[in-house]
Amino acid sequence: GRVVSGTVFSSVLSVEAAQNIVVVKTLQGMAQAVCASMDAIVWQSFVGTLGGEDTILIICKTDAAAVETQEEFRKLIAGR
Repeated sequence: GRVVSGTVFSSVLSVEAAQNIVVVKTLQGMAQAVCASMDAIVWQSFVGTLGGEDTILIICKTDAAAVETQEEFRKLIAGR
């Protein structure tokens, strides 16, 4: 597992994989902060990330990597 700051990630509301993309919904205005925190971590399975106002798109190398990322994030937000 990854060691990340729970403070920023506590604003994550949901995580859903769709093929090789993971959609992360956050509290209003928090997507940029969460995205910046994610970008500070080396994720070998990510091609890139894009953060808006309350939504982050994570482009993964494979569909399997997206599902794995979804599960990692769900564990992270469940442990708040």
